[in-house]
Amino acid sequence: MGKEIQWLSFKTKAQKQAELDEYTKWAFKYGEGQKQKVEQILTRLFPKERLSLAMMTYLLARDAYYGMYGTKKSPDRNPIQDMYNVLSKKCYQVPKNDIPLYMALVIADERVSDTLDYPPDDVLRNVAGRLMERGWK
Repeated sequence: MGKEIQWLSFKTKAQKQAELDEYTKWAFKYGEGQKQKVEQILTRLFPKERLSLAMMTYLLARDAYYGMYGTKKSPDRNPIQDMYNVLSKKCYQVPKNDIPLYMALVIADERVSDTLDYPPDDVLRNVAGRLMERGWK
């Protein structure tokens, strides 16, 4: 997703919408409720950040976690390292102290069920702290 120059696209509006819908179903397997829950969490964790930017950063981390940046086939792949590698690139300008918190949310998202039982914010912050202790900061 997003590997083309938008103004140079040869896809119809319907094709673009179909791709967006497919990606949204993949990214939020439990539907609109899950997307809204993630938005609420992002708003609480990053109150000074625009929601659209926080969501984009979260989706970048999530895509990296699931190997969407060319690392999926590697037998020794480390999804946490992949997230860090993507988010720490200067072109994304994610504050270094925020990176582990985004990573913690993606890890929590991996374990969430259809009841959307995300951990409380303090648990996410503790996981982020442990990630920082391990050198992902």
